[in-house]
Amino acid sequence: MTRIEKILIYILSFVLIGILIFVIFGKDGFRNISELRKKRDAIIETNEKIAESNGKISEIINRLATDTEYIEHVARRELGMVREGEIVIQFVDKKETLQDDK
Repeated sequence: MTRIEKILIYILSFVLIGILIFVIFGKDGFRNISELRKKRDAIIETNEKIAESNGKISEIINRLATDTEYIEHVARRELGMVREGEIVIQFVDKKETLQDDK
């Protein structure tokens, strides 16, 4: 090989190494793609959780719109409502009343 051929081989080698480094570590390189895949997977997982939550909320909304027994259950549990003629008995914790009196 002549001296010019060796110089061309060295130049091409450096250029190829530079391109390889750019492909691996550059803005759109393999390293960045790996990070983007991790972010995408996290977003997909979050979306799945939100979709599951939306499904539960949709089911509750549907039951509130159609199921009168469920409406009564929610009213009793969350609002403390009672039927007409029912007697409400409340138990008071003695420790709480003693602390309130102080």
